[in-house]
Amino acid sequence: MSYIIDSKIQSQTIFLSSHRAKSRSPFKFDLSNAITVPLNMKILLSIEEFVISNCFNNVTIYNNKIAFTCSTHGYFQVELTPNIYNTTSFITSINLLLLPYDIVAVYNQKQFKISFVSVYMFQLEESTCAQLIGVGKNNQNKYEYPLYASSDPAFTLYMPSCVDFSGSSYIFLKSDDVITSNINSVGVINNTLCRIPINSPYGYKIFYRPTESTKFLISNNNIQSLTFSFEDMNNNEVDIGSTEFQLLIKISYIYTPIEKSNLIEGTIDYHLAQMKMNTIDEDEEIDNTLE
Repeated sequence: MSYIIDSKIQSQTIFLSSHRAKSRSPFKFDLSNAITVPLNMKILLSIEEFVISNCFNNVTIYNNKIAFTCSTHGYFQVELTPNIYNTTSFITSINLLLLPYDIVAVYNQKQFKISFVSVYMFQLEESTCAQLIGVGKNNQNKYEYPLYASSDPAFTLYMPSCVDFSGSSYIFLKSDDVITSNINSVGVINNTLCRIPINSPYGYKIFYRPTESTKFLISNNNIQSLTFSFEDMNNNEVDIGSTEFQLLIKISYIYTPIEKSNLIEGTIDYHLAQMKMNTIDEDEEIDNTLE
């Protein structure tokens, strides 16, 4: 929805630096000068700019577990330490974890796929890092488990899809202080303010400045603090650790929008009702004229 800035109160710009946050995860900023709005006005809030370094782990606590069943060791699970991994460091780390279970991970640089090899029969039961290691999906868009090792060559499990170490393509900036009607991929209404693309290499700055910023109508007329958190594209919380960010927020003021008097205005039923009322009014005018 577009809004007309029709008040004489000057717009405000809020520059927030995570260095100055009162707390982290979530980040809370206390405002020494509270934002107070007259009773006949509302606040329009928009995110104008966001800057952060791309230091996000592609392996987190949400995608670092793999579970196997082996004919000699039974069911077991290995867990990677959250960090930034490439194919080489991932294969090295996972092989250290699998060493006691006689399973070895191998990366094919031509096919970009991982395979697991053992001298015993085994199967991959489940994994939270399915996208990372290349687990396939079925028609219901679900990862398929379990995956069985073939016997030719001896006890080898080929992953059906290519690896993906790119991590989340986006981070979502959220705030508990702003009530929005935004909807995520599973149809849940949440408090997301904007989706920030991770479009720079690791270690470089991400600069986000929307071409057209979305404005949110705030019902709270007295804002003394602002709280922000982050989620990845799988709706998991993103812990940015010691990484710092800069956030630019614009506050504008508008008079309270006039609500429509009839909730069905614009519908066919409303149009027919109006036509009926107009007809009745015309008939009454004719009767009055005849009298």
